[in-house]
Amino acid sequence: MMKFRLLIIALALLLVSSSLAFGQSLRGRIEGTVKDPQAQLVPNVAITATNTGTGEKLSATTTDDGTFSINEVKPGTYTIAAEVQGFKKVLIEGVTVQVGTVTSV
Repeated sequence: MMKFRLLIIALALLLVSSSLAFGQSLRGRIEGTVKDPQAQLVPNVAITATNTGTGEKLSATTTDDGTFSINEVKPGTYTIAAEVQGFKKVLIEGVTVQVGTVTSV
């Protein structure tokens, strides 16, 4: 009887842990590349994603190759701002993030 209980407990733990490990993400990701008007990649650009519904802000900075990624983004509509000294601030409005997807800007 004791072995049976241990077996049931082990199976229950296995099922719970496997469902957590392979569970679907509840968030998305925003990624992109920043280029200047001559199509040159721009590093060190401050990127801010603002959820237009909640006002929540997430940020990132472009790498040396001008790319950025913002992970764990809640689903919703965002305004993306890109700012760096020597350039005019750029806004991209109406960026939609969905669960489990990558949104490129």
